[in-house]
Amino acid sequence: MAVRSAQLLNDRFKSVGYALRTAFARKTRMIVDNVTVFIVLSQFQKQRFSAGGIPEDRIEILPNIAPKIAESNLGSNDGDIISFVGR
Repeated sequence: MAVRSAQLLNDRFKSVGYALRTAFARKTRMIVDNVTVFIVLSQFQKQRFSAGGIPEDRIEILPNIAPKIAESNLGSNDGDIISFVGR
């Protein structure tokens, strides 16, 4: 139990550290002012970034690069396929 408690305490310290770093970056506009172009996947994301304070002229849309697969290309024996690329 003591090891688990120590791990939880360590995780909380890390979380506080990340939160402080993020708050500092937002307050000082460190990211917004030092990034030339923000790339998003959709118009919806562009609107959300813009609503968050990023100038719209610095947001570009690069649609998802995953190819569309027609249902006719899927065989009955293929099973369920799930794919995710991201962070």
